[in-house]
Amino acid sequence: LSPVCLGSLRRAASINAEYMGQIKDGLTPYMKEENIPMSSDNVWSTFVNRVRNKLHIVLCMSPVGDAFRVRCRMFPSLINCTTIDWFDKWPREALLSVANRFLGDLDLEEEESRTVFG
Repeated sequence: LSPVCLGSLRRAASINAEYMGQIKDGLTPYMKEENIPMSSDNVWSTFVNRVRNKLHIVLCMSPVGDAFRVRCRMFPSLINCTTIDWFDKWPREALLSVANRFLGDLDLEEEESRTVFG
C-alpha cells in the first residue's frame, strides 16, 4: 500500500475518495490473490484487518514519577489494550554474549573489536 495519512484513519467517515482509491489500488493484487470479492465493504474490511495485523507501535516511557501514572489515567488503553514488556538493566555477561552472537562472525579491526566486546 502507498502511504496513507494515519491521522485520517481515526474514523471511517474521514477517509476521502482519494485515499479510498489509493487503498483499493494497493489492495487489489492481494484481494485477487486471496479470492476476496472486490466490494467497498470488502476493501475496507481487508484494509482494517491488514492494518491491525501489521501495524505495531513501540512506545517507550519511563515508569518513574507521576507522568506515567497520569498518562495511564488519561489513556487507559495504554494498559488495557497493550502488551507491556519491562526491561531491566542487562548484566555485562549477557550483553557480551549477545554481541558475540550477532557480531562474532564480522571481521573487525582490533580497535573496533575492543570497543564492541570490551
